[in-house]
Amino acid sequence: MKRPVLPRDYLKMRCTPVFSNTDLLIQDEIQNIDDLFDKYTVLIELVRQKEPDSIESLALAALVHSFYNGVENIFLLISKRIDSYTPNTFAWHTELLIRMGEETDKRKAVLQRTTLSDLQEYLGFRHFFRHCYSYHIDWLKLKPLVDNMQSTWDKVKNELEIFIKK
Repeated sequence: MKRPVLPRDYLKMRCTPVFSNTDLLIQDEIQNIDDLFDKYTVLIELVRQKEPDSIESLALAALVHSFYNGVENIFLLISKRIDSYTPNTFAWHTELLIRMGEETDKRKAVLQRTTLSDLQEYLGFRHFFRHCYSYHIDWLKLKPLVDNMQSTWDKVKNELEIFIKK
């Protein structure tokens, strides 16, 4: 997919609650996540052949973290720009994810419940990654997230594209 051409005032648009620009911003974030997968393809294929060493495991952990952060960026765009709601509770990451499975007075649900369930694993890992020492990363726990990340992204991306078309 070709990256959408962004207007010169892109950063200003990110801060302005205008629904029509939100679609463009979501598409840009989708492309960023697609690019992330492209950049890590060789490493992902490598760990299908052999168990990663500690440096490869750390790189994969960073990939999983970046993947979920990208998805969360999209959710924040939707929450702030469409719902006019900025989560600010202690558990705002969880609240934001749950809200994406709920219809609001301004939009339909963004994600299906099964997709929300899949993403909860990535949210949990995001929290772990941000607060752990890198030597605590366990490949056996990380592997299912790496193995399922592309299919999870495919589901999320499909549901986002349906959401944008509505």
